[in-house]
Amino acid sequence: MGTMAPVPEPHCRTAAPGPPDLAVARAMLDLFSRHEAWFGGDSARQALRAYLATNVSAWLEQDLRPSFRRELLTTAGHLAYLCAFTHFDANLQAAAQRYYLTAAELARHAGDRTGYAMAARGLSVQALSLGHDTDADLLAARAVRIGLPQSESAHQRAFFLGHLALTRARVGEHRASDEHFATAEAYLHEPEPERQPPIGSFHLAALTLQQAYAARARGDSRQEAAGLRASLRHRPRQERRGRALSLATLAEAQLDIGHLDLACETWTSFLDLSEDLRSARVTDRLHTLLARLRPYTANRSAAEVHERARALRPRHLGGGDTIA
Repeated sequence: MGTMAPVPEPHCRTAAPGPPDLAVARAMLDLFSRHEAWFGGDSARQALRAYLATNVSAWLEQDLRPSFRRELLTTAGHLAYLCAFTHFDANLQAAAQRYYLTAAELARHAGDRTGYAMAARGLSVQALSLGHDTDADLLAARAVRIGLPQSESAHQRAFFLGHLALTRARVGEHRASDEHFATAEAYLHEPEPERQPPIGSFHLAALTLQQAYAARARGDSRQEAAGLRASLRHRPRQERRGRALSLATLAEAQLDIGHLDLACETWTSFLDLSEDLRSARVTDRLHTLLARLRPYTANRSAAEVHERARALRPRHLGGGDTIA
């Protein structure tokens, strides 16, 4: 069917899928999610894209019972959402947008309003990262309007509302931002799900990171650094890429404040995590490190960190099409 059109690879027709195939697809979603959080999106991107093309897309062409088709469409939408994020993490923005739109279309066909809202939120995250703040805010508001009434848990409601709080800060609506952050934090005080979902998971580390970015939008480097430190304290161990990005951002904030030695210590921790990460966003922060520390290389600590980053850079640039 046409909903998988953005996936370019050809595939062969297969036998009609059944419940075991759906269970495998859900297991693959969980596997890819854990893998990309640990190693970076570019480590899983091509395999995930191929799985969507050669398995899931072919299944959706079969004559299926309506109830089973809806379940399969929902899972396919979640896989497309994760595929979009891996492309976003690889700085392959056009492909990321196509997969987010595919995820939205699959969710629409499935009647999965939560999945549709998640795709809108993903597009908003992408727009915000590219500096399209107004578009990001409109998409975040749409995600909240559609997703909040459908959310299965308070943490999922925080997932939607926390991002809207950040986009409101970026467009200068700081009072609304503070109110949304307060509500999202209240949601996080409710019991966590027994098991975090493979996509759309949300926790205190994510919320405090958003609050740190909102502080940056206000020009408050000290509050930004405080939020980043809080986020790192709460960051789950398995989210290595997220931890690396937060460490890099914290080091930049510390340098903005004037704490060169502290920034070098933080950047050292960032480099420790970065060696085997396949993420263009991490590579971008490596380039930022080199640019920011270059004027300070007369300082011994800064020179050592700068030299280590220079030595690590070829490994990050050797990842094929990691950097668009």
